[in-house]
Amino acid sequence: MKLKMKRLWQWVKKSSVAFYILFLMSTTAYASEVGDSKLATGTQDLINDLTVWLMILAPIVGVVLLIYFFIRRSAADEMDQSVTRS
Repeated sequence: MKLKMKRLWQWVKKSSVAFYILFLMSTTAYASEVGDSKLATGTQDLINDLTVWLMILAPIVGVVLLIYFFIRRSAADEMDQSVTRS
């Protein structure tokens, strides 16, 4: 029993010393906010630039797809008419 108590006491002493070293002797670091960093502001600028380009490209791609759709539709109508006339 005495041996277990002695080991427990040693463990408590070691744990308390480790706690003191890790938490009580640590220095506080003061840093600015993440939103003010170069990475955050650069990412925000990149996203803004990409959205501008997407707003420019979206109508152009939409018109091209509509033209392609109507060409395919008219070609399908011509194929249907040629099958029914034969």
